[in-house]
Amino acid sequence: MEITNKESQMNNHSVRIEEESSLILWQEGLKADTEYTIFFLSKATDRGNLEFRLSGFKDETKMDYLNGSDGDHEKWISDPKGQSNMYNWIENLKINRNEWLRFRYDFVTGTNPSNSVRAVFTAAGGPVYVDGIMLVEREKLEEGVPTLPSNEELSRGHRLLLNHGLQFQSWTTTDEWASTRAWMKVPRIEDIKDIGFTAMQYSDWPLFNRRLHEEAEQKGIPLKWATARGPKGLHISSYYQDEMHKINNRDLTGLPTKEEWEKGFLNEKNGEGYLADLVSMSIGDEEDYSDTLIQNLKAWFEVSRKHYPHVLVHHNQVGNSPAEAMKPISTFNKDMLRKYMRTAKPDFLSYDMYYFRERRIEQTKGGTVIPFYDDLNRYRIVSSEGYDGTGEQPIPFGQYHYSWRTGPGAATPLKRGDGWYELTESQINLYAFATWTFGGKWMSNFRWLDENLGYLFTDYRINADGTYKKSPVFDQFKEMIRQSKNVGPHLLRIQNKEVAIVRGQQKRKDGSIVENDKPKDNPDWKDIQDQSINQKVFIQDIQVQNLGQQNNGLNGDIFIGYFEPLNGLTEEDKKVFTSTDPRYFMILNGLTSGDGLPKEMQQGSSYETRQEITLTFNLPDSTMAHKLKKVSRVDGGDQLEDQGKVLPVKLQPIGNNQYELTIVIGGGYADLFYWELGDLKSDTSTKEAQEDMASEEVVGQMIGKVEYTNDIEKRDLEGRTIRIGSIVGTTKLEPLPRLGRNPNKPNSSDLVDGKEVTLTLGGDIAAIGERYYRQDIWEFRMDRIQRDNHVNLEFKEYDWDKETLMNKVKAKQKGEDVSELPDILVVPNEWLWEKDNLVSHDLLLAFDDFDVIDFNESKWNQAYQKMATIGDKTYGLFTDVSLDPTGIFVNKIALQEFNLQYDIHQLQQEDQWTFQELEDIIQKTPTNKKLFANNDYLIRQLLISSGVKTKPNEFDASSEEFKKAIHIYQKLQERELLMEGTFEEQMEAFKKGDLVFIVAPYKALVPHLREAYWYYEDNTTRRFFENFRGWGPQTVTQPEDGDWKITVRQQPAGMYAMPADHWNFMLFPKPSISSDYRSILNRASYPVMLT
Repeated sequence: MEITNKESQMNNHSVRIEEESSLILWQEGLKADTEYTIFFLSKATDRGNLEFRLSGFKDETKMDYLNGSDGDHEKWISDPKGQSNMYNWIENLKINRNEWLRFRYDFVTGTNPSNSVRAVFTAAGGPVYVDGIMLVEREKLEEGVPTLPSNEELSRGHRLLLNHGLQFQSWTTTDEWASTRAWMKVPRIEDIKDIGFTAMQYSDWPLFNRRLHEEAEQKGIPLKWATARGPKGLHISSYYQDEMHKINNRDLTGLPTKEEWEKGFLNEKNGEGYLADLVSMSIGDEEDYSDTLIQNLKAWFEVSRKHYPHVLVHHNQVGNSPAEAMKPISTFNKDMLRKYMRTAKPDFLSYDMYYFRERRIEQTKGGTVIPFYDDLNRYRIVSSEGYDGTGEQPIPFGQYHYSWRTGPGAATPLKRGDGWYELTESQINLYAFATWTFGGKWMSNFRWLDENLGYLFTDYRINADGTYKKSPVFDQFKEMIRQSKNVGPHLLRIQNKEVAIVRGQQKRKDGSIVENDKPKDNPDWKDIQDQSINQKVFIQDIQVQNLGQQNNGLNGDIFIGYFEPLNGLTEEDKKVFTSTDPRYFMILNGLTSGDGLPKEMQQGSSYETRQEITLTFNLPDSTMAHKLKKVSRVDGGDQLEDQGKVLPVKLQPIGNNQYELTIVIGGGYADLFYWELGDLKSDTSTKEAQEDMASEEVVGQMIGKVEYTNDIEKRDLEGRTIRIGSIVGTTKLEPLPRLGRNPNKPNSSDLVDGKEVTLTLGGDIAAIGERYYRQDIWEFRMDRIQRDNHVNLEFKEYDWDKETLMNKVKAKQKGEDVSELPDILVVPNEWLWEKDNLVSHDLLLAFDDFDVIDFNESKWNQAYQKMATIGDKTYGLFTDVSLDPTGIFVNKIALQEFNLQYDIHQLQQEDQWTFQELEDIIQKTPTNKKLFANNDYLIRQLLISSGVKTKPNEFDASSEEFKKAIHIYQKLQERELLMEGTFEEQMEAFKKGDLVFIVAPYKALVPHLREAYWYYEDNTTRRFFENFRGWGPQTVTQPEDGDWKITVRQQPAGMYAMPADHWNFMLFPKPSISSDYRSILNRASYPVMLT
């Protein structure tokens, strides 16, 4: 190394460290058990990378261990002189930006009377500069960080939860974010009140929805709020600390600024005026684990506690462990969690993982989901240890529920290929009540976007008039939240000490019955039966009986959670308890069922998975038989004083001071009990509950509603072969690879034709995996359908015109052998209703002649059914959930030159986008622009939007609607605003900004806008596994040689790139304010039955 004055941020000298060299500094004589801060600046050369390490030492005679710069990182971790001998281990091994950057790391010294610390700066790949190194006692910085409660008190997280109540929040978006994203819609305030979420958690900038809160005020609806991805709607950096920066084209947040330390970070725009209603703030979300991330989070937590002392703060991670190829993901193991918790000191721990997936149904055999419980245990165990690891002051934990329909899994080798999944009622309830049984106290739902078919609160089968309706999942969530709140006052005051399992059973493919596997951190109940934690609640025996047919009628898992009152409760806190020595336990029915299909096609309600559980208690004497209480799930209210009610439990004596209790619990539900021991309290705030078990409504709330059950016929087609075809040009049933699904654009140095690039980012890897998602999920579904129904399916595409098909069907009707004729054929929609159609020649079988189809079911779209209904018979089935609308692609940058006094996108949002504005734009078009690409879609959409009837027997060229459409088109011609030319020429002009609008189907054009002028060949192969990772039979896309690689290829044409924020997609304008928007839906096609 050398001392240089050529590169410095401190107006004097800096240290230049040469490649493969280290600057090692250590300081002796630090105070014991004291927080210090190290500051430094660094700058890497073009090839340089700085590795920074810092630690104190438990055994200072072993400080001769070198510095880890030999590249043997495993040795650095495992050597007795290495990490195991270190306090406050901190490292940042990826500082490689060619600019001066500031870093700070806080650490606490050990308990040795004399402490030392070593800092190691190592250059790799090229020289680096280091400057401004400073070590200071943290207290002397005078940053005003509030102290945390002492160990004799409740943790801050528990204290704030007692103030706010048990939390069940939900992610949603903001008006600002939704205004430019048509698929995002904020829920109605009336629905928010109805469902009962404790707070709406805003995940998009500006992390607050002023309009929603003002509306709530006007209507007298209480509305609490929270944030996700705080403090700025971005992720927190895992490598750097400058306030705002980019990594791999992603905006990231580092440390708070000096002003934010002094004044906070909320303002009028992001909710400062509604601060009293703010419950919690999640800082960042799902970032890669690192010491720098922990330091950044620590700083934001401290700023938040300083300025918003009533608000809970936390960071959210990803749950179960990813596959080897998906390393860059936010999954914390127990040691990582401990280090994060003890260093950053969040108010509670939280994570998300979405366990029920279409392609993982094998892991739910026996009605259990082992990864789900493994994650609960990891967070349960670590949070219970508290900041100091003693368990004297535990902090809360929680997790995310989910209400989305498509179930992608970025943390799997399947890459977002986990398929469509609709949760059943038992699975919905399990998420919440397993969390409570394991000791969790916070939940949030990912996420709620209104009138969006990808989310479970909206039924994916829209009404005939195009309006949306709620799914039954909405009411199931509502009931789950209501019951959770009712047990909340007790759950918040007790701490989980253990969770044991009574294992259920499952049936293997060979017909044998075996015991379920168990989560590794949950002991078998019989193994703790004689331990004090179980003896305290007197449980001597547990018997289980499945009352339904799910899980082949076999018993499912039962979990028993054991609790004790929290340390540090005040006498006021304890008023919820009815005695001085309450002993709590919770019984969870862990049996769930479901395979992700639409609700009418699967079973798995709580009623269908209900189990009868018989508990035998061995009591010290008979006087205790009346002291068992149950916290009511069903008797409660919206107000805190109406929650937490209890009722006495009647036990059945069986002799020798033994008593039995038999209860029935619906799948996924749990009941909380306690023994009312010690002295009775006269100052208890808890009320007595009323549960009328003769009431059908109460029984439905306790066990699950019968109305959610399904009687599904199992069909055996005895090995028949069914042939399904599609006419060329219609919706092809078998999907094609999405080879246009590419990773992010490589670095400019890698953007060379023919260069091979190894992918490291999870999103890039997922993009390659998604190319084959449709094939993978198709094969998975076909395998399931054929296996479950004992049928063979064959698919083929036919290049026939209508006349050819008609002749083949007629020949078949005459008894001729027409072997290539399929049983079901997808045909263009017009073949059903144009003048010379298939129905008029009596060539189709009507679907409603077969009793297996009930067109009154909500899954059949009534509007599209009518298009395929002739007379009183329906001949075609609608196949698509969503079609491909035609609209206007807008070059937003080009349109800015028009100096319009209005925003056309905002006009559309406000239902004001009409022909009047279109004619105004025609008049204001600059001479150097073409306004529209002249194509068939423009003509057709003009006619449709104008209201022209286009069917042959209805068309009228003299109608006012037709005249209006021609008037617009003539104006475009008169001003020479129509661009002729090939599609490629029009696209090039659009990207360049010479062409403003293109009318086209969304799916047809958007790939040409989103793709860079490069494409990639990948090294993946698709392989079939009989039981992939325990999830069942899978076709999996994987790299051939372990690493995910792409080969960069240059497209031959194209000069102008178009960033995503330079274009927009809109509906075509409507004739007037009072009329409706109309859009062509492309590629509508119907399967018809031929044989």
